[in-house]
Amino acid sequence: AQGLFASVKQVRFLPCGHPMHSKCFKGLIKQLQPGEPLIILRCPLCQKCISEEQLKMHAEIVDVAISQHAVPEEYKKEVAIYCVECDK
Repeated sequence: AQGLFASVKQVRFLPCGHPMHSKCFKGLIKQLQPGEPLIILRCPLCQKCISEEQLKMHAEIVDVAISQHAVPEEYKKEVAIYCVECDK
């Protein structure tokens, strides 16, 4: 296997700025199945989403699912979470 920085193969830069061989990127995209929005493709280095559109679609699905189910009282509390996408 050839290292990314010594490679003569075509490289694609992901939205997060990390490079990935174009062939590897195409292989990653092939993992997506039509109509399967719950799989979020991520950068293998920083785990940020590589598709803003896919992330928005996933958030909409999760928002609908949450709005359709009542949260039991024992789970109603405020918690701090870390967002990989915005680093906050």
